[in-house]
Amino acid sequence: MTQETLTDPAASTAQRLRTIAVRTSISALIGVSLYLVLRELGVEFIPSTESLAKLDKPMVALWLALWLVGTVFRVYRWLHLLRPIDPTLPPLRTFGIGLIGFAAIFAPLRMGEVARPVLAARDGNIKFFQAAGTVVAERIVDGLLLTSLAVLGFWIAPPVSPLPSGFGHMDLPLFMVVPATQLALLIFVSAFIAMVVFYFWRAAAHRIVFQVVGLVSKPLAAMVTSQVERVSDSLQFLMSRRHGLRFLRDTCGYWLATVLSILVLLQGSGMQANFWQACAVIGVMGLSTTLPGPPGFLGTYQFGAYCGIAMFFPAQAEAAARFTFISYCTQLSNALLCLLVGMWIVSRNALPGAQPVRRVGAAATAQQIAPSTKK
Repeated sequence: MTQETLTDPAASTAQRLRTIAVRTSISALIGVSLYLVLRELGVEFIPSTESLAKLDKPMVALWLALWLVGTVFRVYRWLHLLRPIDPTLPPLRTFGIGLIGFAAIFAPLRMGEVARPVLAARDGNIKFFQAAGTVVAERIVDGLLLTSLAVLGFWIAPPVSPLPSGFGHMDLPLFMVVPATQLALLIFVSAFIAMVVFYFWRAAAHRIVFQVVGLVSKPLAAMVTSQVERVSDSLQFLMSRRHGLRFLRDTCGYWLATVLSILVLLQGSGMQANFWQACAVIGVMGLSTTLPGPPGFLGTYQFGAYCGIAMFFPAQAEAAARFTFISYCTQLSNALLCLLVGMWIVSRNALPGAQPVRRVGAAATAQQIAPSTKK
C-alpha cells in the first residue's frame, strides 16, 4: 500500500474495489470451471422432488438444531483467544463480529477469513495482525481435529472394499480420499508443532525472520519482524490455563455438535450411518472446502460430500444427493442468518472511540459489511 493510498480516500476506495473485483472474478471463474467439470462427472446438484419427499422431517429439524448449537460454540470460542490480549473485550460485541466473520467465509476465495481481524482491530485495543494470528491458530486447531476425526473414522469404520470407481452415475477419484486425509493430518500436525515452537522460542523466530528478510531489505525486515511479534501475541492462550481450557471446551463442543448433526442428517436422508462414519464424512467435506475456491463453496462442497459418502454407501447415490442438497442449502441459510444477527449485534453494541482500519483487498469486504463505530 502506497502513501498516496493512505492519504487519498478516492484512491484507497478504488484500489479496494479493484482488489475485490479481481478476486471475485477469479473465484467466479473457478466456480464456473468446477461446475462444468463436476457436471461432466455426473455430480447431481439438485435432487428430484420425489427424492426430497423421502427425507425424515423430524431428523432434518434435529440436524438444524444441532448445527445451530455447533455454530454458537464455533463463534463464541474466539473470545477465549482474544481475552489474553485484551481482557476488557465485550463478549456480546465480539460474538457479533464472529457471526459476521463466519458468514463472510462463504465469500469468494475465503476472503471472509480477514473479516474478524479487521472488525476487531477497528475497536482499537487489538491490532489487526494480533487478531489475524488468533484466526490462524483457530484454523490450525480445527484442521488438526478435523483430520484426526477423519483418519480415526476411516480406521474404526473402514470404507467398503474394493472401492468403486464411481458413485451412481458419477466418476469420483475415491482411491485418493484416505491418502489425502492422512496427508492433511500430517500437514496440520506439523503446523501445530510450528505454532507452539514459534510461541515458546519467540526470540529465535524473531532473529531468523529478521536475518532472512534482511537479505532483501532492512526496513522490510523491521516491518515484518514487528508483525511477527504481534502474531506471537495472539498465541498467548497457549500459556493461559483459564482461556486455553475454555477454548478447548468450546472447540470440542463445536465439533461434537457438528459430527452429531451430520450423523442425524445422514440417517434422515436414508443411510444407516454410525458415529465414526459421520466423522469420516465430515472430515472429507471439511477438507474439500479448506482451500480458497468458488463463492459459497459451490462445487467443492458437493464434491467432498459425495466422495465421503461413497466411501461407505456406494449404492445410495440418491440418498447422498438428498443429504448434500439439504446440508448445503441449510448452511447457506445459516450463514445469511449469522450475517444479519451479527450486524444487528455489532450495531447495537457500538464502542465509543473505535478507529477504522485502513486496509485494502479482502479486508474491504468486512469494512463494507459492518457499520462504522467511530463517533
